[in-house]
Amino acid sequence: MPREPFEAAEVEGANRWQIFRHITFPLLQPIIIVGFLLRLTDSFKIFDQIFIMTGGGPGASTELATIFAYKVNFVSWNLGYGSAVVAVLFLISFILTFVLLKLMTRFTRGAVA
Repeated sequence: MPREPFEAAEVEGANRWQIFRHITFPLLQPIIIVGFLLRLTDSFKIFDQIFIMTGGGPGASTELATIFAYKVNFVSWNLGYGSAVVAVLFLISFILTFVLLKLMTRFTRGAVA
């Protein structure tokens, strides 16, 4: 991060909270959003660990949407409904990614200007 905004804020008499709120956090927002986006996509991809450890059980207590899609598609062979479940999962991940990228570009434009 550039040192000049912090030095200018100290010269103007800003305290540590004001420096964090108005300088540090806005400069870190794009990085935070990218990190959140990567963790979000990882959460949609987690299947093997939970399936191997619990199989989605006991009952349905650890059943994720991906495990549900697997069971609908490959256990009960309901391929029409299963493909609809997978399509909805794709739409959810696409919309969340789109919103986060829009937030990132908005914050990035605000930081550059």
